[in-house]
Amino acid sequence: LERAGEQRETNHKVSAERDCEMERGGDEDWISFHQQEDLTTRLHNILEEYPPGIGIFKEFLQNADDAGARKFALVFDQRQHSADASRLFSPAMGSWQGPALCVYNDALFTDGDFESISHVGRSGKHDDVAKIGKYGLGFNCAYHFTDVVSFVTADQLVVFDPHGTSLPGGRMGLRCNFIKRQLVEVRKDQIKPFLGWDEGPFVPWKDFNGRGPLDGTLFRLPLRSIDQAEKSAIAKNVFDEEEVVQMLVEFSEAAGSMLLFLKNVEEISIFIRRPDRPVQVLARVTASSGNGVGLEALRECRQCSITSNPPRLLRCSYPLRIQTERPHLPTSEQQWLLHWRWSGTDKNGDQAPSVAAGLGLNLWVAIAAPLPDAPSPNTLQDDLDEWEGDSGKEGGGSRGGVGRAY
Repeated sequence: LERAGEQRETNHKVSAERDCEMERGGDEDWISFHQQEDLTTRLHNILEEYPPGIGIFKEFLQNADDAGARKFALVFDQRQHSADASRLFSPAMGSWQGPALCVYNDALFTDGDFESISHVGRSGKHDDVAKIGKYGLGFNCAYHFTDVVSFVTADQLVVFDPHGTSLPGGRMGLRCNFIKRQLVEVRKDQIKPFLGWDEGPFVPWKDFNGRGPLDGTLFRLPLRSIDQAEKSAIAKNVFDEEEVVQMLVEFSEAAGSMLLFLKNVEEISIFIRRPDRPVQVLARVTASSGNGVGLEALRECRQCSITSNPPRLLRCSYPLRIQTERPHLPTSEQQWLLHWRWSGTDKNGDQAPSVAAGLGLNLWVAIAAPLPDAPSPNTLQDDLDEWEGDSGKEGGGSRGGVGRAY
């Protein structure tokens, strides 16, 4: 033991002498040399894994759901906003004042969200079994549309500029309290695209005027121009207005199905705002419980099972009503019967949760079956009883019909 201790002390002295030698040697002898990757290259590689399309909107929707949001909205703002250099962070920011996609949810950013979104490819959701999306990774699909992403949440304004060519001083990002900085007075053009509007249909951030906090989070993705795409090291994608509108239409058509298995979001709205024209509502889709059991109670039930240690078995069946409103069309309504299953083990000795746990996974399964008509509450309760009764029998749960599994 004494010899081992003497050897460790000798090794420590040798290491210290080498460090001193490196410090004395100067740049001629020792050159800093390490592996690195440009941020723009990293983002470009991430986009290779996230193809453009409505999947980008789904990423934002999943992030909103994980954040606990109840409302989610997409707006295609086709206006050209004023770009007075004296009222922007820099003259170069004026080139990003054109048409943009705006993505809203009514949840606020937490300190953990700020930490996650500032680290490319690292998510604070990894160890949270109640969350699916990865804010640090999936969020970056926004760069399919733009090179400069900005968002407002509560009293904070954040701007990301990975090229470092639009923000002052070559910055690649900044964050500030826009209320304390009085941006609505001194840098009005910079925050104006985020402000609410009075005309047209109701939008969740209608009353936001920049002088008080925003009740939620609003992202702005100004569309990349042809000239900007040629210079971009992130992506060469250029989306014209027709392509963006088509993506919004496709998303609106799928919104009802998306609401089926979300844990928190209950409303999806999609708008188009054209210059000098009334705001157009593409769709408003809502989810509500069809048997008098509130969705909030169902959320609490799920959360209780998820956070218990060890995880408890959760089986939950309930009807869900999906209502879709579109302009110039009758309101449509579809009733669904949902069944959730979350981890835990049951009296029948189901080994699936144990296998999942061994793989570091959590078992979370849901299935939804559309009901043919809009039944009365009594009929819905009968359906629930039949569903639960059949699921416990061998070969049960095989009532005919078309369903969706997740």
